[in-house]
Amino acid sequence: MKRTKIVCTLGPVSTKPKTIREMIQAGMDVARINLSHGTHEEHKERIRLVRSIAGEMQKEIGILADLQGPKIRTGKLPEPMDLKEGMRLCLRWAGVGAPPPAGVPVITVDYPHLAADLETGSMIYLRDGLLHLRVEKILAEDVYCRVIKGGELCSRQGVALPGVSLSLPAVTEKDLVDLDFLMKEGVDFIALSFVRRAEHIDEVRRIIAGIKEENPEACTGGPCLIAKIENEEGFKKRGEILAAADGIMVARGDLGVEVPPEEVPLLQESLIELANRLGKPVITATEMLESMVSNPRPTRAEVTDIAHAIISGTDAVMLSAETAVGRYPVQAVEMMARVARRIESSLNYAEDLERRQKNRGKKRLGVAEAISHATCQIALDLGAQAIITATQSGGTARMVSMYRPRAPILAATPNLDVARVLSLSWGVTAILVPVTTTTETTLDVSVRAAVARRFVKKGDLVVITGGLRTGIPGTTNLLQVHEIEADACDAVPMEEPAGE
Repeated sequence: MKRTKIVCTLGPVSTKPKTIREMIQAGMDVARINLSHGTHEEHKERIRLVRSIAGEMQKEIGILADLQGPKIRTGKLPEPMDLKEGMRLCLRWAGVGAPPPAGVPVITVDYPHLAADLETGSMIYLRDGLLHLRVEKILAEDVYCRVIKGGELCSRQGVALPGVSLSLPAVTEKDLVDLDFLMKEGVDFIALSFVRRAEHIDEVRRIIAGIKEENPEACTGGPCLIAKIENEEGFKKRGEILAAADGIMVARGDLGVEVPPEEVPLLQESLIELANRLGKPVITATEMLESMVSNPRPTRAEVTDIAHAIISGTDAVMLSAETAVGRYPVQAVEMMARVARRIESSLNYAEDLERRQKNRGKKRLGVAEAISHATCQIALDLGAQAIITATQSGGTARMVSMYRPRAPILAATPNLDVARVLSLSWGVTAILVPVTTTTETTLDVSVRAAVARRFVKKGDLVVITGGLRTGIPGTTNLLQVHEIEADACDAVPMEEPAGE
């Protein structure tokens, strides 16, 4: 069973029902929609297809929506501009009313604080870091630059200001419209772009609360907020950001524009380690199988990149253009799943469990965390076939996942929203079970559901964890070793799950 989760971006080539079905069969755990592209109608249809097909396949596939966020871009150009090394330019906010300076090419930018936030010597990167400018002087609203690394510039190209604390809003007008749409569609995760501080997460939570208050019937459940770390300021404040968010995405594309490329692997390692320590899911993203956009096989370097992220402890790896616009979307998912299974089979889970416990430091553990650690240790010592967690909120399963056990984690929950959210947690497979009122019944239906789904069979040894206070989230205090008996193979009467 694959433990590392795979996030796949849906786009023009992956909207057909047949392709989505094959991607799920190949190993897709979470479907991503990118609000930077496409219309609400297109995204609505993709969400509908994923929900419908996943339901038919008895798979709890999460849906992650990626907001565009406050990205700075250049203005429109009448035609592409060839920026030559040594050339002088003037950058200014598009809203400046004064006439442009004579004799110097002018490029407008949609950021009103451009001149105020920069200083002489600052670097400006255009077109995803391919073009480099250095600020030579600033006069009022005009920023005069020298081209250090040239190339062709077209309209609406991305602008990066490395090392600059920006005065951008956390949420744009487009994001507000998109948030309203996403809440009504009931997505499981919302990824926030260009997060720079914890207050940005808090602001989005307030906006979501307002939308739910205005539309209580249309907006039920979640969503979890995933902070994309893709600039230097966000990395520096990673601790406070991760404390406020439900998880993070290591967005190496934009991050690699703001910092030297040789620094990106170290930043990735640091972010994964921090997320692991806090028990929150982390997605490693960008160009993991980029060559498979046009080729049926990846490069060896790409395979090694995926392997390194898994060994480092990432919960999930992500495909972007590979599955959105590439020629081989299903093959890309299959390849990523193959690499994940092979690397996972070679990991030393005993050493990893010991290391993760040491990383917790000398602080006293809470009851739930101690039970989760003991569950993993006992499962390892006994060679258990599975760990079964009875969970209301998903917290028990996530805490067990934090210790990366060898045994698969089967999260038995009556809540469909929780089952879908667990699609992003390493090693966790959610199983929907009926609502129960006693601990004994909860454990019984959890085991029976695991047998019914053929995750375990008669004679298998499993470790069960949950709470004695049934129906109350956050009360994990039970650990039990159980051998699957013949009567557990009887069918489980399923009820309509909560959350739909």
